[in-house]
Amino acid sequence: MIITAVHPDITAISTFHTIPAVGVLTINSFVLDAQQQMIIDTGTTSDRGRMGAAIAEQVDPDRLRWLWVTHTDADHIGGVHDLLAAYPAITVVTTYTGWIKLSTHAPVNPKRIRLIQPGGTLDLGDRVITAITPPLFDAPETIGFFDPVSKALFSSDCFGAILPDGATSLDQLDDAAVLDAQTLWTSIDTPWVTKIDRRLLAEELDALSQLGPTSILSGHLPATAGIVDQQLDGIRAARDRSPFAGLSHEQLVEMLER
Repeated sequence: MIITAVHPDITAISTFHTIPAVGVLTINSFVLDAQQQMIIDTGTTSDRGRMGAAIAEQVDPDRLRWLWVTHTDADHIGGVHDLLAAYPAITVVTTYTGWIKLSTHAPVNPKRIRLIQPGGTLDLGDRVITAITPPLFDAPETIGFFDPVSKALFSSDCFGAILPDGATSLDQLDDAAVLDAQTLWTSIDTPWVTKIDRRLLAEELDALSQLGPTSILSGHLPATAGIVDQQLDGIRAARDRSPFAGLSHEQLVEMLER
């Protein structure tokens, strides 16, 4: 687990999971230190103990008010219910579909839900954040947001990367390797990107660029600032990468027999 201060107001808590024959996937939770603090995503069920302990070191229970769930895939909600139990004052922020899907894992009291839609806002006391739908997503409830104070765009799965084995930082890669890592992840998580009209994809990316983010924080990218243009280029390039196929059963058997 790695804890990174991305910005004076933002801490990333990262775990790393090896995907056989592919590479290393980063899984992030974030803490936004606004006047009303907010946690963004909670990692996997298997990591929930370590993640919960790391989050506890970064938050002030007297100011912690929100838990933003970008979507309900298992690697984003592993610690949700533990955190709801540990911090009675927090409210989950997600879409209607997100709430319904989250409740299939375990019931969530509707009084502890704040529903939000793309374009909706949430007042954190010292800033008002705006919900956005990332240009690419793998779950219909996906919702990110833009923070006008830190200029950070929280993008859920979008803009992630699969790193080469052994790598836990983009600093370990050259530009070509970063681009390959980004397009590989996009071909896995959103293989339908190859079917998107190029003009429409360009419009989506231009709209994000016009927000003026100085960092794009993905749930699946080592947390860093200042590579926004590179991240946007990675999505454009993914449009031309073949969809990911993965191992065949025969290749799996061969791998296990080595």
